[in-house]
Amino acid sequence: MEFVNPDGSSRKATAQEILTMAGVNPMPTPRKHSTPEDRLSMIHDPSHGWLVVPIADVEASGIEVSEFSYKDSSNYYLEEDRDAVRYLASCGYKFGAQHRDRIDIDHRHYKSIDFENGAVRCAQEVN
Repeated sequence: MEFVNPDGSSRKATAQEILTMAGVNPMPTPRKHSTPEDRLSMIHDPSHGWLVVPIADVEASGIEVSEFSYKDSSNYYLEEDRDAVRYLASCGYKFGAQHRDRIDIDHRHYKSIDFENGAVRCAQEVN
């Protein structure tokens, strides 16, 4: 199935869009992370950062995860500039000058972070 964009170009519909058009919502609504036990974490190395989100929450959000994010057996590590923002927006957080939602995120900084073969290795936490 294809969608026609306002500019006349077309693209393939995502599985979620097809199910939504059919009136089926197989995924739960994404939730805001508002309680201490729901607190999100972000890991950083000297050059970049990744939001740590349980796999089920990312799948419920319906976002397409880019090649700049990573996944292990229980979490997605969403790249901060693209996927993390899309995920948080899907949860209902608003950004921009007129919207300043407060998001309680635990930030951890490391000398280096390696994502290899479905495993995440963080070397020496830095304050």
